[in-house]
Amino acid sequence: MAPKEEKKVPTLKGQDAEDAVLQYMLNMNRPFGSTDVATNLHNSVPKTQVVKILASLAEKGALTMKPYGKVLIYVANQANMDTLGRDECDALEKEAKDLEERHKELSVDLKAAGSDLTRIKTAYTVEEMTQRTMECEEKVQRLQALLEPLRNGAPLLSEAELAKLDADVARWHKEWLNRRKVFNQFWGMITEAMPPQESNELREDLDIEGDSPEHVKLEKALNAKGGAKLVRKASRQRGAM
Repeated sequence: MAPKEEKKVPTLKGQDAEDAVLQYMLNMNRPFGSTDVATNLHNSVPKTQVVKILASLAEKGALTMKPYGKVLIYVANQANMDTLGRDECDALEKEAKDLEERHKELSVDLKAAGSDLTRIKTAYTVEEMTQRTMECEEKVQRLQALLEPLRNGAPLLSEAELAKLDADVARWHKEWLNRRKVFNQFWGMITEAMPPQESNELREDLDIEGDSPEHVKLEKALNAKGGAKLVRKASRQRGAM
């Protein structure tokens, strides 16, 4: 690819050159040497001409010149610069304060928007929300199915039926405890001379399972004070379903 040709800057002469230099110095309003001015004007005014123009403008009072060693530094004559009145300064100061307050408000809004964006990015995707919605709908359907007998006026269990259920629970609970006691006695005689590890391995080989967490929980409920009422309450609820 051929290199782009640099755009040629037209050379200014005469009054155009002087106007360009003066306008630049007024716009920048800071000290410059002739070399800096020529460079910043992209050499549209040759350096030799810039030197003459700066000296001429200083003689006319448009610029102030001050030598630093062998270098001459020029700056716009501040006496010719427009100055703001007290009212204008107060207005600008108020505007600056208003802008500062607005900046603070926007910073708070930006922070809140950033937090919202982070929350949205970490939220469920559309697919996940669809899946969760389906799961919730299925759960609602299951619960509605449980309520359907009550809506249809299904009869509840009578006191006699509940009493029979309590008696059955008590009888089978007693049977469960007796059988567990017999097994523990029998197992103790068999494994009495075995180390605990060997006893456990034999238990696994024979596929003997102990009470499950559900059994333990049920036994605690039955043995607890008021356990019969819990059983009766559970039975009533099951009867209602």
